[in-house]
Amino acid sequence: GARSFYNTRKDIASIADLKGMKFRVIQSDVFVDMVNALGANATPMAYGEVYSALETGVIDGAENNWPSFESAKHYEVAKHYTIDQHQIVPEVLVMAKASWDKLSPEDQAIVRQAA
Repeated sequence: GARSFYNTRKDIASIADLKGMKFRVIQSDVFVDMVNALGANATPMAYGEVYSALETGVIDGAENNWPSFESAKHYEVAKHYTIDQHQIVPEVLVMAKASWDKLSPEDQAIVRQAA
């Protein structure tokens, strides 16, 4: 899925709006370097700590995909979600050949077209 920024402070309209804000990232040099290069302050933190860190102001925001933002209820404390899709993680769908063969040719064509 695609990762985007969300935060408790303001709408993000440009990279300049990230300057000085503290964003939670996963413990990865790639993520830390990316957020810092954008002018924000990367704050590596366990995912389970994000809600309370947003709530208490330890961080201003985080970056993740929409399903994670929604399932962890981060929307309750971070009202600004910017769909910037700064990172897209490929997702692979796998199907057994026996299941594929059970699909009609029309359904197979739809799956191929969507891929």
